[in-house]
Amino acid sequence: MNVESKLVGSIAKGTWLSGSSDIDIFINFSLEEDEDYLKEKGLYLGYKCSEHLNGIAEEHYASHPYLTSHINGYYVDFVPCYKIKTAKELKSAVDRTILHTNYIKKNI
Repeated sequence: MNVESKLVGSIAKGTWLSGSSDIDIFINFSLEEDEDYLKEKGLYLGYKCSEHLNGIAEEHYASHPYLTSHINGYYVDFVPCYKIKTAKELKSAVDRTILHTNYIKKNI
């Protein structure tokens, strides 16, 4: 399995609010991968990470399933997505999140 994880959201951008304790980790899959594969393996990897860190995991659903795990006082979202370079490659609603994080980090 060839995937890459990315820290995104307010933690990655340095815009988190004091007292807010959520961490967003996006699991990038190749654009060539089938969506069912992304869903299955994305949840699998999220569960494995949660298990390794003694977390308590719960599945949630948006445009596709993702996992939220309570780990050491933090809520960690493990979100499978496609690795895109431009918005034209968008395959799911969450794919643009990494582009947004990269843009904010570069320009602000």
